[in-house]
Amino acid sequence: MSLGDLDLDGDLDLFDGRQVLFNLRRSLAQRGLARIGRDVSLELRGSRNGGALLVAATALAPVATPFGRRQIALDTRLFARRIALDGEGRGEEHFAVPADATLIGTTLHWQALISAPLRWSAREETTVTGL
Repeated sequence: MSLGDLDLDGDLDLFDGRQVLFNLRRSLAQRGLARIGRDVSLELRGSRNGGALLVAATALAPVATPFGRRQIALDTRLFARRIALDGEGRGEEHFAVPADATLIGTTLHWQALISAPLRWSAREETTVTGL
């Protein structure tokens, strides 16, 4: 067994020799594929009744910050939105992917600054498909 911050979100994850068990106390996860003409969802977890700032960027530029490791390049930011977390510490944001075939293959890098304590989440990546 090994402990380490495998997803770079500032908390310990466990590798038991066969699989990785990620600590989801503060997390960001994509739900579903980013397909043209369809919705894609991002799920956040953090403190009860807390909040998060969800950010999408087109490039990476990893840097250590007082809030943990930021992996996205803020100067390539396309999107930033505040998300309220519910009484269980969960939040979800839905995005409509335009029905534009020229977007196929486009990748966005997502990261969230999640409260209590304020820390950067692990990075999530979405690539638009035509499926």
